[in-house]
Amino acid sequence: MNKNQWYALGIGLFLFGAILILFAPSCLNVSEQMLGACYVRRYGFGIPSLLMGILGIIFFFVGVFEKKK
Repeated sequence: MNKNQWYALGIGLFLFGAILILFAPSCLNVSEQMLGACYVRRYGFGIPSLLMGILGIIFFFVGVFEKKK
């Protein structure tokens, strides 16, 4: 892959992760009985979003440090 493809992949993953975290539900006004289910849904959005953000940053820097061919 060339530099521009690494940049596009990195920025795309980072932005998709940032958008995905906006859909994570808030657990502020939830009863104690439903709190566990709320956390499962929240982390169901949060963990993939975090992984996409980290991969996006890594792929962006792969593009930065890739040598020109």
